[in-house]
Formats: sequence, structure tokens, C-alpha cells
Amino acid sequence: ERSSQVKDLAIKYADHWTFSNKLEDPAALKMLHNDAFELEDQTNNGTLYHQRRVLDDGQLLFMVNSHKTKSARAKVTVRGKYIIKLDLINGEEWACPGRTEGGKTSFEVQLDPAGSALFAITDRKPVKLRTCRLSKTEKPVESDGEVQVKRESDNIMMVNYLDLHTSKSDKKEIYFMDGLTSLFKENGIEMGNPWQHKIQYRRNYLARDSLFDASSAFEVSYHFEINDNLGEAAMKSIRAMVERPELWQVYVNGHEVTEPEGAFWIDKDFPLFAVGEFLLKGRNTLTLKAPRMHILAEIMPVYLLGDFLVEPGQKGFEIAGGDISKTGSWREAGLPFYAQKVAYTQNFNLEKTENCTYKIKLKKWNGSVSEVLVNRKPAGVIAWYPYELDVTPYLKEGNNEVVVKVTGSLKNTFGFFYQPDDNWIFGPYSWNEAPDKIPPASEYFLMDYGLFEPFEMVCMQ
Repeated sequence: ERSSQVKDLAIKYADHWTFSNKLEDPAALKMLHNDAFELEDQTNNGTLYHQRRVLDDGQLLFMVNSHKTKSARAKVTVRGKYIIKLDLINGEEWACPGRTEGGKTSFEVQLDPAGSALFAITDRKPVKLRTCRLSKTEKPVESDGEVQVKRESDNIMMVNYLDLHTSKSDKKEIYFMDGLTSLFKENGIEMGNPWQHKIQYRRNYLARDSLFDASSAFEVSYHFEINDNLGEAAMKSIRAMVERPELWQVYVNGHEVTEPEGAFWIDKDFPLFAVGEFLLKGRNTLTLKAPRMHILAEIMPVYLLGDFLVEPGQKGFEIAGGDISKTGSWREAGLPFYAQKVAYTQNFNLEKTENCTYKIKLKKWNGSVSEVLVNRKPAGVIAWYPYELDVTPYLKEGNNEVVVKVTGSLKNTFGFFYQPDDNWIFGPYSWNEAPDKIPPASEYFLMDYGLFEPFEMVCMQ
């Protein structure tokens, strides 16, 4: 039963209580009012928040617009003479114009969707700073010529189905996770792969390596196709990444290949083998021959790197000739497993306008981050809404070269590939499930990275 004690207390000491149904009621506002600070939310989206810290030499004001799609605008009146906006990325300082009266300064704040800003308010006059302005008009700057597109690293072909031959079994076209689980179980490790999501106590797992003798030898074969349209030079340059080379010999189409000293991909434990001279148009086979089972013998996917495209084949994907040449989806352009940078270059002929802030804006794109270079100098990165960057200091009269380098992510390189990736949490188990046989390319769940439309330069006044 609800107690009446609070109600009784309010009645008894009515002059000590303030009653209000909402924060906007005058009675509540009177209590919350601070003569040294006032914020007028001009958009009233209900998602504009602030945090203020009063220091010995001024104040810090942090403002956040938590709305995902709508901008926020506010008028702030605060005790102090000078307003400095601090760039949260590079630390630069900007002088914000305002109107000072009676020891207080009023200034306008404009925040993009999911945007934030940090201001310092002080009575101490700052050194000469660039002035920050609220944009009122936006005019596109015409580009000079077509977008030039260049992949900056080797393309990647992933092979994760294999044949497994042991003294006890001969399995064809199985998923790598099924293969390694089978291999451990055949050799007396009933839990399967102990390293997937188990914790070793002392050296309990490593000690079990003594169980394996020469009768546990095995072979693993990975098959992949090379289209007839791949040029000879591109084929010769292909390299293969095979993990744990100390546990097995590596063969390509029957030819043993050795690990070159110091050549690796992403990680020093991802060594690269020069296999191009042994490759053929059509079907190719990379084989691992292990003299015995080893407790560290996790048979993993192999990766082929080189100057090629990866296109849908009769089963999964195949290596083909060509290169990415235009804006659009990397997946559709032949880079489904690619994670590195693709550079998009445009030129702009400028007659610089005073009181104009020039920005590079990305329209439709997808990636983890984009790096912007202007006239070969790094200008910053674009990674969050509104997907734009001020490049005014880097521009000159006449021709300007602007390069936007979009980076993908290793999600498309290492997977998982065979279930939707819209869950809230993932773990080693996410790689467990896969079709019994190699699925068609259309059944791989891949992020669709790329710059889908040319970026633009705008003059904001």
C-alpha cells in the first residue's frame, strides 16, 4: 500500500515545497535559473544537452545534439567576454563571434545530427584566431574532369573450404572449421579445437601434443579457380598467406614452395609465399602436408594476394583479370574481401572567395574511415556525420588536387561470412556455422564498402 507520509509532509510544511508538473513550469524554471548562464534551445528536438564546468579563469561548455537525423540550434548567454571553440579532433582554436553586454556574451551554436562542440569562455583576450561562422548558404564547386580511382593495396581472395585426408578419413569440400574440429577429434581431443573458446590450465593442452605420432600425418588441400582473362604478369605476382608454416610443407599444384624471409601480410605470423610461377589458368590446388598432428595445428583459411579481381565463379568466387575503375560498390567491382584503401581523385579549379569556407563532402559512401589529401598534403579524416571536412587552409588559386582514400574493414577479410551480422554480440562461435558445400557468391554476408557517388567540394558562406 502506498504511504501517505510524503503527502502529509508536504501539507504540513507547504511553504517549504515547490510543486511543478514539468521543468518548463515557471516555478521550476525559477529554481533552475542561473544568472550567469542561459541556454535557449531554438529547435526543441528534446535531444540537446550540455555540461558546464566553472574554473578559476573561465568556463568550459560541452554541448551535444543526440538526435540522429536532425540538426540542433541554440542561443547561449554566458558570463564572460570571449568565446573560443575547441576542435575536438585536432585541438585547433576558433574565435566565435558574439554580442557582449553587461558582462555577458551571447552566441549562436549549430550542431549537426549526433554532433557535439566544446567551448571555452574567458575574460582573457585570446591571440589572433580564425573566426568560426554559422553557415547560411552552400554553393557547389565544379570539378575538373572525371573521378580517378585506384586500389592502393593487393586485392584478396579468401579460400575457406578444403579437402582433408588422414589415415582414418578422406573428406571433400568441407568448411575449414568442420575440418579442424574433425582433425582434433580423430586424434583423441574429444572437445575438438581446444583453442577456440576454452581456457588452458597451466600447460594441460600443450602437454597433449605428446599424444601424436607419425600415424597422425595429414594433408589439407585448398582448390581455387583462375579465369582465363588474368594476364601472365598478374598471375606471376600472386602470393599466398598460410599460417603456421613450421607445422607443414606447402605445395602449389605439386610444387613445394618455401617461406621467403621477412615477407608477411598484416601480422608477422601471416607469412607470404611466392606461388605465382606455379599457378595455372583454371583449377589450382594449394596443399599442406603435415608429418604428424600437432596441438597447434588449426587449419585455417588461406588467402591469395595480388593484382586481380575476385568475381563470382561456379562455386563461390574465382580470380579474374581487371581492376576497379569507377565509383560504386567494391563488392560488385571485384573487391569483396578487400579491407584496405581505395583512392578517389578529383581536381578543382578555384578562384578563392573571401569569407568562404571550403569543405569536402561525402555523399553516398560506406567505410570505416576516409582520409583526405589536398595537393598531396594530409588535410584530415571523415568518419562520422555530416561526413565533411574543412579544407580551406590547404587550397590555392588555380588547380587543386583532392584525394579521398576510403578504408574498408577486416570484417570482409576474416568473416564470418555465412550468417547475418546484425546481432548485438559475436564471438568465436560466430564462425562455426557454414553451408555443407561451397555456397554461391550471392550467399556470402559482406559489408558493401565503397564511394558510391563522387565527393563534392562546396563553398559555405
